[in-house]
Amino acid sequence: MQDVFLACLRGRDRFREQASFRTYLFSIARNTLYDFFRARSRQALDFTQQSAIDLGTSASQAIARKQEQQLLLHALRAIPLNHQIILELYYWEEIQGPELAEILDISPNTVRSRLHRARAALAETLQKVGGNDAAVGRTITNLDDWASSLRELSAAKV
Repeated sequence: MQDVFLACLRGRDRFREQASFRTYLFSIARNTLYDFFRARSRQALDFTQQSAIDLGTSASQAIARKQEQQLLLHALRAIPLNHQIILELYYWEEIQGPELAEILDISPNTVRSRLHRARAALAETLQKVGGNDAAVGRTITNLDDWASSLRELSAAKV
C-alpha cells in the first residue's frame, strides 16, 4: 500500500483527469503489484498466463525455506568464528572488498581467499548437519537470497 501511494504522489503530474482518480490509483496498484512479482522472480513473467499461486510461495515452500534458514543459522554457529564473521559481514551487512579488508585488517586478496574458505567450511558443515544434498546445494547456491531473507527476518524481530 505504501508503495502504491508513494508512486501515486510521484506521478501526480502525469494524472491527466481523463479518467477518474480511482482508475488512476488502481492502475498504479496493478503496476506496483507487477513490479513486486518481477523483483522476486528470476525469470520473465507473463501475467496473462501466471496466477498468484504460480508466483507466490506455497505452504510447503515456506516450510522448506524456514527449515533451510534454520539449517543455515545452525551451520553458521558451528563453523570457526573467523569464518562466521567474514560471512556475516559480507552477506548480512553487505560489506564488500576494500572495506571488508580494512575491517578485518587484511589485504583485499586475502579477503577473497578467506571468503572462499569460509564458504567451503559452511558447505561442509551444512552437509554434516543437514544431510539433504539438495537443501545444502540450494542453501549454498542461494546464499545471497538466504542472507537477505534472514536480514528481513531478524529486522522484523527487533
